[in-house]
Amino acid sequence: MSDEDERARRFVERHFPKPDQAATARPVGGDGPTVTLDTLDHGRVTVDEPAWCIGHAGEPVGYRADITHKGRVVAAEVETDWATFELLPARISWAPFGELQPEPYPVADIEDLPPLDPDQLRELAAEVALHAGRLYRLSNELDRIRRGQS
Repeated sequence: MSDEDERARRFVERHFPKPDQAATARPVGGDGPTVTLDTLDHGRVTVDEPAWCIGHAGEPVGYRADITHKGRVVAAEVETDWATFELLPARISWAPFGELQPEPYPVADIEDLPPLDPDQLRELAAEVALHAGRLYRLSNELDRIRRGQS
């Protein structure tokens, strides 16, 4: 690992510390609002709706295993001369009755990646921060090349 990568890693650890697990542990459901959805296999199903869930309006639910709570999408927005696009769109997702891959707790849902738990998401965030430093160094090199200084 280069000195710059090591400095970036320390920056991430200092500015994005892991929370105290005991202080943040809390049940996902209970004592809050509920949502009732019609399913093909279990009829009307009422489940606790987590505070972070954006709702189920207009969401087709075929089977109980399809019920999925989803949070709002967060992404880095990158603007160029020709377009604006989102980088690494992610959200909290939880399918409490998922049969193929039941998740006991919410996970981070990021396109083209398997569901990530909190520690895996922190590792991804640290790697993205390290990569941002690499991209910055690459931009400096590109600038030098464009100015004719190799």
